[in-house]
Amino acid sequence: MDQRKRQNGRGGGQGPKRSKADEPVLRDDASEVERQFFGYAKRLTDKHDRYERLVKLSRDVTIHSKRAIFILHRITAENKDTTLQEAREKLVEIRENLRAIARELQGHDPFLYARAFSPGLQEYIEAATFLAFNEDGRLATLAELEEAIAQPEKPSEPVEGDAGAEAPVALAIPPLDYILGIADLTGELMRMCINNLGDEALTSSIMTFVRQCFDAFRHLPHRMHDKDLRFKIDVLESSLKKIENACYTLTVRGTEIPKDQLLDSLRHQGSGADDN
Repeated sequence: MDQRKRQNGRGGGQGPKRSKADEPVLRDDASEVERQFFGYAKRLTDKHDRYERLVKLSRDVTIHSKRAIFILHRITAENKDTTLQEAREKLVEIRENLRAIARELQGHDPFLYARAFSPGLQEYIEAATFLAFNEDGRLATLAELEEAIAQPEKPSEPVEGDAGAEAPVALAIPPLDYILGIADLTGELMRMCINNLGDEALTSSIMTFVRQCFDAFRHLPHRMHDKDLRFKIDVLESSLKKIENACYTLTVRGTEIPKDQLLDSLRHQGSGADDN
């Protein structure tokens, strides 16, 4: 998916780093009003610094999630087991960053920082659900994704006075982010379908899955149809049409044109796929 512009919007830029020496110092003879505004300034500074840390973590999640998706696109019948394991290991790394996001949000309203980490979270959902589909052809649920983030895969280094294991930390996935991540997933499935048109079982399962997703999206409440969601539903419908047209053409015209030539033609048409 395209890098979400929201990360580069307000609060998403790289401002000048502040040192301890740059921080304002409250005078001993400061008035009550000055003391109040000094407190406000400190709270705003803390919020801005936290926002910047979340943006950086989200970018790391986005980068590694894209790499996991690229790994999954390399799957063949011969290397499936090793490729799936490689993608699983990549997702373990990603969840470490997501747990860091969860720790940053502890004690704070996550909706105040949603624009900072939402793009990375959606990219992770796309990668994790793409992995689940390649493993057993199913859709990973929101609860499953949250549980995977909450439970660390490996214990942290023992710390004096500590049990030695990283305490579970929860990151609530907003339903809209989950839905947008699923919409992005269908674009990756369309690419996989076009690149594997010779595998009739795979293309058929992808077509059925994406069709079911589209039917489900059409039943979402209209109040949920924000700008991003409306756009992604349009792209989802476009992806479904490309899948159906490719499968139809291969089935109907497969007896008229040499199969290899027809496959090359369809893959060339699919190379201009929309990037949702």
